[in-house]
Amino acid sequence: MDLGYCDMSKEREDILELKPGYLGISVNLRAAWRRAFSKKTPDPVLGVPERFIKLFQYHGVAVSQIPRLVPAVSLEQLLSHEKLLSALTPQVIQKTAELFRIRREWLEGTSAEAYENLWCYKHPERFFEEIKTMDVKGVHFPVVALCTDPNFDAKRYKRQSMVLVLRERCADLGERQVLRYRIFNDEMDWSYWKCRIQIKAMIRLLEPLESFSVVPLFCVSEKELEAVESGCHIPHRILAKAKRLHDVSLEDFSLFPDESAVSKAGEELPHVLEYIKATRLEDFLEDLGPLPNPYA
Repeated sequence: MDLGYCDMSKEREDILELKPGYLGISVNLRAAWRRAFSKKTPDPVLGVPERFIKLFQYHGVAVSQIPRLVPAVSLEQLLSHEKLLSALTPQVIQKTAELFRIRREWLEGTSAEAYENLWCYKHPERFFEEIKTMDVKGVHFPVVALCTDPNFDAKRYKRQSMVLVLRERCADLGERQVLRYRIFNDEMDWSYWKCRIQIKAMIRLLEPLESFSVVPLFCVSEKELEAVESGCHIPHRILAKAKRLHDVSLEDFSLFPDESAVSKAGEELPHVLEYIKATRLEDFLEDLGPLPNPYA
């Protein structure tokens, strides 16, 4: 069983939806993704131990290290799924779900979605409200972006999907950090000017903060991006193998040429400033108070 590809819920979604637009029909990509990769399991309870173990593995935690994070589970109980099942009390399941900020329903096998839905399109304040509550101590690059097209051509009408992912400290294993994630599943499209202006505005307001000033871009396939955006896949595995674009970062599109020698989109930035003013984002951030500092 692969994480996020096992839909044990009874809920169904229509892949084809009637919506305003071309021919009046659109494709529900999230429903198509779940339908394509779902597997039916006769007894959800039997899948809970496997999901429990894979959840740690997919965050980079070895099975032998699980008792360090969840002391209620012993190494002996991890020897078999049958023994582990007896250790997975409601309290252990709840604690594990909270540790990784995943939905308890996913761990219990009743939902395909591991993450709660987060969105900020047309409400950029939600992006900063999430950051405000993060534990980013020692975290390099608390904000990253997944994209499917490394060219970032604002004048090309082909869809250029992007997902913003927040990374925060989950636990420490010796000198190594375990990270957990928050995913914005807004279906952002860089080729659509409203999405692009909002993203630039949010990243511009992060740039003065040293700890958030760099937002790396990772290029992934459409399939991988949809897996993350749907909330059915842990980003750790995809980020570990994704190609990071070292010659460009997201903040490069948010700064004027006199602010950055690698500015990439100065001609749109007056509109970005207008957006910040219209949404009163600077006032909102002032009222919100200082954002967390990884190096404090």
